[in-house]
Amino acid sequence: MTASPDRDAAVLRHLADGLVAIQIGRRLTPPLGLRAVTTVIADLASSLGVSGRPGMVAQGYRRGILTPVAPQTVRLQLDDGEVWLLSRLADDWSEAKMAAECGQNVKMIGTRLRRLCVRFGAVNRANLVKLAVDARVLRTPGGAA
Repeated sequence: MTASPDRDAAVLRHLADGLVAIQIGRRLTPPLGLRAVTTVIADLASSLGVSGRPGMVAQGYRRGILTPVAPQTVRLQLDDGEVWLLSRLADDWSEAKMAAECGQNVKMIGTRLRRLCVRFGAVNRANLVKLAVDARVLRTPGGAA
């Protein structure tokens, strides 16, 4: 399947919105099947140099493919550890790598990330990265945060 910048941007936007592959395929023009969307996502991750969907969303912002929405009027109060976790999630770190770096166990990292999803109203971790950028908690190339 050949790469299409418009299609890749649409896939990134849908990933950022928390959609899964089958939902993404139905929203593309022309629609794609599950296998084709999975291939597009894998190829896109490879071209962005990341392995996970949260990292794909972060790279989309860093490369200007995705743009943040207007800042929220109410900003969440996050502690330094929560901001650190969000930054590492956007940098495509695994839970195991985060846990090793900060001296916590993997289950605690997973719990803290799930709690952040709830606080932000995120449906998954890729959506969490998008919402954190939109809330100006994570930096983008333009310096927002």
